[in-house]
Amino acid sequence: MDLIASGFQHNVAAPGELLAPGEVVAVVDDDPAIREPLVEYLEDNGLAVAAADSGTAFRELLRDRKVALALLDIGLPDMDGKEILPLLKQDHPDTAILMLTGIADLSTAMACLRNGADDFLAKPVQLTEILLAVRRNLERRRLVLANRQYQQDLETANFRIQLMHQLSLKMNTVYLNTVELDEILQAVLVGITAHEGLRFNRAFLALVEGDILQGRLAIGPGCRDEAERIWSEVSQRNLDFFEIVEDMKSCRDEGVNAEVNRLARALTIPLAETDNILVRCLRERRSVKVEGGLCAFGDAAGLVGFLGSDEFVAVPLYSPGRPLGVIIADNFITRRPISTGHVGALELFSSQASLAI
Repeated sequence: MDLIASGFQHNVAAPGELLAPGEVVAVVDDDPAIREPLVEYLEDNGLAVAAADSGTAFRELLRDRKVALALLDIGLPDMDGKEILPLLKQDHPDTAILMLTGIADLSTAMACLRNGADDFLAKPVQLTEILLAVRRNLERRRLVLANRQYQQDLETANFRIQLMHQLSLKMNTVYLNTVELDEILQAVLVGITAHEGLRFNRAFLALVEGDILQGRLAIGPGCRDEAERIWSEVSQRNLDFFEIVEDMKSCRDEGVNAEVNRLARALTIPLAETDNILVRCLRERRSVKVEGGLCAFGDAAGLVGFLGSDEFVAVPLYSPGRPLGVIIADNFITRRPISTGHVGALELFSSQASLAI
């Protein structure tokens, strides 16, 4: 305890305000006389904490846990803490880093800050002082992440508004022929899967044809790498929306969406099957969300097996006089949970498809 002086208990914000669920503060120090009291003190002040006694143990910790902030000692037995910094910032850029050292040297502090550290404390230092630094850096990190999310939300909202405007203009200019209708429907599916849009991995469109609900179009990558490549290329080329649609049509012609379109065309459900969840979605004009293979509409096992996904949402398309079809969307690749907000946004896109049809 000679390197860290004890201090009085200091109240901090509730853990939920500083750490997201599953996140921890990592204490990385080879000296148990420093590491163990510090872990206990931070836990007593409401923070989830994990500990490591070496650089190797810390790297294993980073693989297993979500580290929001690392209290990193410079003098580790197997590697210099300064050597870890660039790798940590490269592989875990959202992890805040607070360096601890027994050497009160300005050049060392500046070198750490240049290499990506967010803060620097020289031992001996009071526990209360460390707690204040942890709290300060966690709050700064939270603001950065919140601002990033705000910017993403603005971009998404702007994208949706522009999409709806362009679709409305296109529908108002001419009476849609079959080719133009296909372009509108393709555009809606692109918006559902676009990186700037709803970011669903896959989107399927099925339309009522006589007494059958028949799959017609689909968009979706075969793997996550393919999805990232497609949207990265589209973003770099700075295409407007309907150029994106044309680009996606080319991708479809080249077989990029071949698997999901094969699935879409294989989807054939008689409307007489009133227990089918898609038929119920259509007839009752209510969206249905399947989670873990279960939903409020009944047995989803058949559709789960067909799509190969146990979480998806189906939204009805309809006019005042008749049902038109359904749109199904899922996150087959990323497994990202589908929130109520995602369902509401999907219903907005579906209303444009209904208007076009």
